[in-house]
Amino acid sequence: MKIVREPQILSGFLYEDPFADWPAFTHCGEAVCAQRLRLKPHQHRGFEFLYMCRGECTWQIEKGRGGEGGGRHHQGMGDLFVAYPGQVHWIAPVPHSELAVLWVGMGLDQLGPEPQRLGKLLQSAGRQVITQCHELEPLLRGIVLQVTSSRPGRREVVAAYFATIMRLVQQRLDATPTGPDAILPYSYVVQKAIRYLEVNLNRRVPLAEIAEVAGCGLSQLCARFRTEVGCAPAEHHLRLRLALARQTLGSENVSVTATAFRYGFSSSQHLGAAFRGLYGVSPRQWRQGTKCKMQNAKIASGNK
Repeated sequence: MKIVREPQILSGFLYEDPFADWPAFTHCGEAVCAQRLRLKPHQHRGFEFLYMCRGECTWQIEKGRGGEGGGRHHQGMGDLFVAYPGQVHWIAPVPHSELAVLWVGMGLDQLGPEPQRLGKLLQSAGRQVITQCHELEPLLRGIVLQVTSSRPGRREVVAAYFATIMRLVQQRLDATPTGPDAILPYSYVVQKAIRYLEVNLNRRVPLAEIAEVAGCGLSQLCARFRTEVGCAPAEHHLRLRLALARQTLGSENVSVTATAFRYGFSSSQHLGAAFRGLYGVSPRQWRQGTKCKMQNAKIASGNK
């Protein structure tokens, strides 16, 4: 196994011919790449599947050398870039963010009938980028971990990973515009940001922290969040915290001040101002109104 260290890679390695007796497995790797990374035009003897864990970039394909028409193809986080055998490709000379990527090279024509059919389907479809392939990340990472380990049966485990990867790629190729992926409410970046906000409702989360978790820049996060959710990340987070505060005030015997501290507000006045701005009443008015409704409900129930 030949280990190649690329000077523009901040961390990670490329592994050429990981198994000497298995030529169908051509290469694999994992890397965090600098913003200045500029891969030279290159090609592979088999298919290369490259998954974008974090960041985004634009690929340049050479015309007339595998694939249809060449050109540029944008790859975002969660997307899979496919380079065909003999296809000359490189990162286009346009600005891109820091990249975190995983990749694997496979000679599909050497892996059996099903992989051969997939290879022909890929080439006939001419797909360079397959979007929304998030399930591939742990599979590709698992391959790299197997290659770099000394565990027994590594080849069999990698072959199982290959089979699952090819099934997922086939699934994406078979998907129609009316399939589940077409109705996902948010992009992967926004989904990661929302999930992080939902588990951090006890404090105000800095925007830079959200962007780091989502794996993109501040301006990119804000633009996507506003487009998809309809408001800024901080406003969405505030609404989540206020919704929990309202629920707490209506169901638990705790003070407004304690509720404010529980959900990341600096004081009862801070909570009160935000609460009134969203719901039109103060926290105490909300609590009193809720108690009155509960009492009326009990009275009505007792009169039946």
